[in-house]
Amino acid sequence: MDTTDLKIIDHLKNHGRATIKEIGSVVNLSSPAVTERVKRLEENGLIKGYQAEIDYAKLGKAMQAFVAVDVEPKKYENFCAFCQETPAILSHFHIIGPHNAMLHVAVTGSEELSQLLSKIQFYGVSQTSVILNRIF
Repeated sequence: MDTTDLKIIDHLKNHGRATIKEIGSVVNLSSPAVTERVKRLEENGLIKGYQAEIDYAKLGKAMQAFVAVDVEPKKYENFCAFCQETPAILSHFHIIGPHNAMLHVAVTGSEELSQLLSKIQFYGVSQTSVILNRIF
């Protein structure tokens, strides 16, 4: 992997629907060369997929938050299942630090957030930070 590959990855990170021609103009390569590099990056697992960036507010989920949870170790497997089954939980990261889980959630408002936090409380102590806006 070289600096051109890193530029391709950076561009795709911010513009997942970019055309091969557009990427080529950014990195000064022909379309066939870009196609080969992107294919190699995918095959090597550096590019795992392409995702849409969702405006959750337009879906009625006006509030997003990060919830750090100190899950009791014996409950972690059940907690993982709970997270996967709960539509309000967008992402679940297993982390090291004062907490062992970090959740990214999107809810309609403070009432739904409060209900979700009550359910999370069964698994351990949590700390919530409401997202005001996304910088990048």
